[in-house]
Amino acid sequence: MKNPIEKTLLALAIITAAPFVLYALNFHGPISDKTSAWADLGSYLSGVFGSIFGFLSLVILLYTLHLTKEYNEKILKSTRHDSILNDFKWLCELLLSRLETKTFIKNHPDSKGKVFTILENDLSRYTVQHMLGHLDDNEFSSRVYKYAKIQVEKLKLESECILLKEIAIKIIHENDQNTKDLLTAVFMSMFDKNTRFWIYNYVALNDSELEQILFKLDSFCEIPIKKPTTIF
Repeated sequence: MKNPIEKTLLALAIITAAPFVLYALNFHGPISDKTSAWADLGSYLSGVFGSIFGFLSLVILLYTLHLTKEYNEKILKSTRHDSILNDFKWLCELLLSRLETKTFIKNHPDSKGKVFTILENDLSRYTVQHMLGHLDDNEFSSRVYKYAKIQVEKLKLESECILLKEIAIKIIHENDQNTKDLLTAVFMSMFDKNTRFWIYNYVALNDSELEQILFKLDSFCEIPIKKPTTIF
């Protein structure tokens, strides 16, 4: 009998029948026609069932309080989760808006909103022109990062780094792993690999504290282009 309802009904049936069985075993005999005998039975059943139902009422009350507590905790957790996510998205959208509307490269007004695309195209041309395709993966990465750090010297990202630090800290300091994973996924989806690559290289030159924070975020910085194919 696996059904909880069936188990509960069986338990109630046993509890209800037990007082009658015990009474019959101890005071067996023909059905009495005396009022006093029926009064004694009534007092016995009243005392027994009063105690049983009083105890059951207490159990039900405690269980109800437990369910209420669980429900309130879920509501508070859900509210906290929504609040954290909304605040986090707002910060990300604010940073993204600044990245999309600000001119970062001095003396290059055409870089407004597309600076990272310009840098990515320059990086692709660099790897082809300098024939980096013949290098092994480690040497290729080393040359790319060295080139990137030179290029980001002309960027102006001071205020954006302040926002990025606040975003990164929110992810790292989140205690709930599911929420932490969600915040990470939201951030990675809003800021593409190319944007993260150039920001990281800028940070590596200008903010060692933020660099250490970003280093704790898995896959934050990846080279946004593929190694060019070498043709012999």
